[in-house]
Amino acid sequence: MIRALFIDIDDTVLDFAGYVKETMKTGFAEFGLPAYESWMYDVFHEENSKLWQGLERGEIAFEDIKRDRWNKIFAALGISMDGRVFEDYFRACLHDSGILIPGAKETLEDLSERYLLFVASNGPDEQQRNRLKVAGIDDLFIDVFTSGEIGASKPTKEFFDKCIEKVNRFTDQNNIRKLDKDEILMVGDSLTSDISGAVEYGLKSCLFDPSGRLFGKQQGVDYEIRNWSELKSILT
Repeated sequence: MIRALFIDIDDTVLDFAGYVKETMKTGFAEFGLPAYESWMYDVFHEENSKLWQGLERGEIAFEDIKRDRWNKIFAALGISMDGRVFEDYFRACLHDSGILIPGAKETLEDLSERYLLFVASNGPDEQQRNRLKVAGIDDLFIDVFTSGEIGASKPTKEFFDKCIEKVNRFTDQNNIRKLDKDEILMVGDSLTSDISGAVEYGLKSCLFDPSGRLFGKQQGVDYEIRNWSELKSILT
């Protein structure tokens, strides 16, 4: 029986893709770059995914992403600009972005009355916490676990070990029975970090993929959903 949820943030609770598209559109105009076109997001997604997967494999550090991301994207787009300058702009805007995935807030409000909710996110701690606050959902979570604060990233054992340590501290302080691994459901959109990490660690897993394109791509997944109402149905 599920008693607690670990929930990813980007493209699970908050619409990171929507943020990126809007910021590329406004940022390109502000810096006098070529006008944003929809295909440019696909370039961003490809280059950004390569970097984050390198982080997940332990091949690069988060500082490498901050330094290299937009230089690689601009090179792929054929745009001449210092990517580090645009990265600063991009991250400053992201810090205050709280675009919710449809249905996320309503479902989390309902689930918070019956389950222990925790955030489990790869990203800077202060940034992720502020985005949850901007979105108006920070008070729905008992605690926020981020790679920036923990010092390790999903899908590593070190990340989940630290999360469990913090959960056990909470249950001890509140006289709640400790959680077994199979009583925790990890909900996220990434096969390489959220799902593979949860499966390897022994947690229950739920892939959030509105397109359904990733369904059936990972062995050991317990649930696959396209929207938040489906998660509510599973846990009812």
